[in-house]
Amino acid sequence: MIRPTLAQMLRNPVYMQADLDVYEFFKSQGTMIVNDAADFTGMNGCYLYQGRDVKPDKLHNLKDQMLVLAPHEGMSHRKYG
Repeated sequence: MIRPTLAQMLRNPVYMQADLDVYEFFKSQGTMIVNDAADFTGMNGCYLYQGRDVKPDKLHNLKDQMLVLAPHEGMSHRKYG
């Protein structure tokens, strides 16, 4: 995967397939995840919400942001590799 594409997808994961890899990545970054790990089946996209208290380096720091599964299907993040 090329770095600019990956960076853009992580800032706006709405098109990604939210599978367990996505869950584990955001969890490891300190992101608050609303849904259970079992819900990350790769069928849905996900939304990344930034609170008002998110630091200015929000593009590089995912801590204290919130990840929620979306009601729509996601596109494969493996297509970009």
